[in-house]
Amino acid sequence: MSCGALPPTFRLLDAFVGWDEFSVIGLVGLGDPGQGLRLAPLGGGGGSVSLTELNPLIPPPRLTYDCSTCSWYLATPAPPTSRVLRLDPCDCRWTQVRITEGRAPGSLDAIAVHRHTIAAADTGGGRVWVWSRPRLRGESARIQSVFEVNRPVAIAFASACALLIAIDDGERIVRTSLSGCIHAELPRGAWQSDERVVRLAATSQGTIWAVTRTPAGGYNLWKLECGSSRFEPATIVELAEATVDTGLALVTPEGFCLSCRRSDSESGRRCFSWYGRELDDPPDGTATAVSYVSQGQLLTTAIDSGVPRCRWHRARVEAEVPWGTSIELAVASSDMDQPDDQGVADAAWPGFPTGTPHPDDWQTLVAGSQDVLVDQPPGRFLFVRLRLSGDGTATPRVRRIRLDFPRSTSLEFLPAVYREDARAEDFTERFLSLFDATYEDLDRAVDRFPAVLDSQGVPAEALPWLGRFLDLVIDPAWEVERRRRILAELPTLFPLRGTLQGLMIAIRLVFDVEPVIQEVGLARAWGAVTASAAVGSCEVTPLAARLNTVRLFGRSRARFRVGSSPLSKAPLRSYGNPDLDPLTADAHRFRVLMPAAAVPSGAHRDRLERLVESQKPAHTIASIRVGGIDGFVVGPELNVGIDTRLVAPGPPILGADGTVRLSRMSILRGGSRTARHGPVVGQNTVLSTTC
Repeated sequence: MSCGALPPTFRLLDAFVGWDEFSVIGLVGLGDPGQGLRLAPLGGGGGSVSLTELNPLIPPPRLTYDCSTCSWYLATPAPPTSRVLRLDPCDCRWTQVRITEGRAPGSLDAIAVHRHTIAAADTGGGRVWVWSRPRLRGESARIQSVFEVNRPVAIAFASACALLIAIDDGERIVRTSLSGCIHAELPRGAWQSDERVVRLAATSQGTIWAVTRTPAGGYNLWKLECGSSRFEPATIVELAEATVDTGLALVTPEGFCLSCRRSDSESGRRCFSWYGRELDDPPDGTATAVSYVSQGQLLTTAIDSGVPRCRWHRARVEAEVPWGTSIELAVASSDMDQPDDQGVADAAWPGFPTGTPHPDDWQTLVAGSQDVLVDQPPGRFLFVRLRLSGDGTATPRVRRIRLDFPRSTSLEFLPAVYREDARAEDFTERFLSLFDATYEDLDRAVDRFPAVLDSQGVPAEALPWLGRFLDLVIDPAWEVERRRRILAELPTLFPLRGTLQGLMIAIRLVFDVEPVIQEVGLARAWGAVTASAAVGSCEVTPLAARLNTVRLFGRSRARFRVGSSPLSKAPLRSYGNPDLDPLTADAHRFRVLMPAAAVPSGAHRDRLERLVESQKPAHTIASIRVGGIDGFVVGPELNVGIDTRLVAPGPPILGADGTVRLSRMSILRGGSRTARHGPVVGQNTVLSTTC
């Protein structure tokens, strides 16, 4: 029988709550929620990342990827003399980049490419070469500069005109110009004094990434944010979000493999030597590419349920299991928190303790399943054993283990007859648990659905779906923060849709400016002379005209009428009742006025027109006017803030093609520092501005 009608609860094992570790062998990441529990990097030394993870994101120094052309560049070893090779993305063949000026470098150990510039470093010779990259097929690269630095081992472009170089065998990182002038030395990170920088990278957001190697052979990843004072530890997850996966699959001392496409459209993995020769088989030395230990184990202490003779229910594992790796979860229950060690170690896991209690008491859960029932005798305490295995080139990652207890299934809602037989009860519980797990997932999805509607919390990829769900078409040109801001304002916009206020809010959200909206019908100058009329108990004066504010409506001036309208002074109109012209003229029309800075191009104007069309009432006609850029004329069409800008005046130029003429709208400026911006009495002469 179960342990009673107790509310179901659970216990988590992860980096936030803790793993309750008793014994850990060959595993790292106990306190790393980003990467999870994983196999330790080979070589130890406190390394936080492996070369297998780094290679697709930050290639080795003599190999670099150009995102703008999807091309690879390779600096071949010396001897013989190093060459710069480019891999054509169309036919997956290496071609040499020819250099037309200066002598060719003797040895190149690192290379970097940015748009139309190539930079390469010679560690032994202490030189850095900078070439202008050939833009057309058949052209040669031209040398821009050659400068000396002490033993550069890694190089990267910080911008189009600045380089990052790890010098002194990776002890320091400096920022230089393309001509070699050192601008600054980057602040040292928190790495140990005996660690050396072996790889560098920079992103368009200004973040600089550095990979250091420990004396024991481990690798650590660091990042320097824009404006930060020093390098801070980073994770592979952060690096993957900031860079692109280049497709570099394997790197060994004999060669490397990457994903590319041949001219026959056959895509796949291609392997090359470091001299650019294609290899039919993967390069030898695969053993040197092994980055992880092959086995790792975690044993927990006794996990207390607080329930005597508790029947543990389920174990769920959140993990990533790449090809060639596996995880094995085993559990054992006991009424004692410190049972005696019994049995012998597993022959397949020599050197790893089996844990307590007896090895035969452990239930090994199926490695391929990450959600299983616990089939253990009742016991207050539960012991967990987690084993990770791999081929050395990859590692599984376990982020969380959830243990549910006590056992609670749909059997509790069935008649007691289903519990009379112990074997039938056990089978029914396990059978109903299959459906309970599905129902629980559905209930969890229903409970979490309101969070999907939170525009500030959902991932950026879900914002277009959320916009369609709320009847909003997301413009691809909107940045993520603008999308979130617009979605958050939708409850305010929906009741105001079709109103003047709603249109102004929509334009302000999209273009970050306050528009001017003119209702043309309200600006018509016609009035009518009428007497006050009493309507009920109220006195009203409809269409009352005031002297010098409006003009009287004249039939002969409203539209052309034969025999009464003066020729060429009345417009021709072929629609509507002419007697209603003072009421219908310019009705249901409005004009949106925008400053020129808010609508700099035709694409912005098209977006504005689509926005106004979607937000205005269907029976109205809208027009858009963008303020002038070159100037304005004072008159009825001048709108302050739309046609005007507060900018410094242009320099006055005398002459036939100039902006001023002497004695007309001109001021002579003094040549002294004190009279640079205007006249000073006794020093400058102010010319007359009259004609």
